[in-house]
Amino acid sequence: MVNRIPKRLLIVLAACGLALVPYIRTTYQAGYTRWIARAWDLQTGLGASAGLVAVPQSLESAYGRRVAGEFAVFLHVRVK
Repeated sequence: MVNRIPKRLLIVLAACGLALVPYIRTTYQAGYTRWIARAWDLQTGLGASAGLVAVPQSLESAYGRRVAGEFAVFLHVRVK
């Protein structure tokens, strides 16, 4: 995660006295998209995904528990 943060932002955070502590979280996710229509070089579909996120014990107080669930429903539009 730290490698993806721009160096300028890291310098600003360090100047403000803030430190970044990298945490490893584990994510299990599955999803599906059902393609429903195709017109004018656009393909549309409806989808859903669900997942579980496991966080370190030190972050349990921030998340409320060690494992948190997530669910999403979405519309997918793709240019063909």
